[in-house]
Amino acid sequence: GNYFCQKLYSMSSIEQRRMILNSMKDIFINVSQNPAGAHVIQTIIELAETKEEKDIIMDYIKGYEMQLALHQEGTHVLQKIVQIFAENERQNLTDVLCTSNNVRILCKDLKGISVIKRLISFNMDKNNRSKLVEAFYPNLLEISKSSSGSYIIQYLIEQWGIDTGLKLIHFCILNFEAFAINKHSAN
Repeated sequence: GNYFCQKLYSMSSIEQRRMILNSMKDIFINVSQNPAGAHVIQTIIELAETKEEKDIIMDYIKGYEMQLALHQEGTHVLQKIVQIFAENERQNLTDVLCTSNNVRILCKDLKGISVIKRLISFNMDKNNRSKLVEAFYPNLLEISKSSSGSYIIQYLIEQWGIDTGLKLIHFCILNFEAFAINKHSAN
């Protein structure tokens, strides 16, 4: 069924796609969390051409960002949005995910780490980069004590460079001993 739905959607006109999208209001999140349905939703995201389509999708996920980020299937839906939509089209999603509490939660979960990795890879705006660095800062030591958290901090610095990650590096230097005695944060 999911292959049929993906094909049907890909062959539909913009007007037909809008009708399909509008009919999904009450089921969009459930479909996003279904193993087969997540593939359909990712196709819908990939094929979203108009501002209206993208706005509808963003409206449907509003309030469910963390639920999707930590869900086995929903994480792929969020990652696809981050990858496909321009930063300004998904700004609300970035704002929700880039709080210190949400970053701390996401960095403790492999699915959450994948979402953070996409934000690092697909955020070019200086303000969004600063927002993510600031979100890491209050929980940097705690995050870096897990293998996934240590990895994502290293990934951020590798991708964005020393200038963007300087605040994080400075924190590590000031707390050198605390970082050095943990197997993961020592990295």
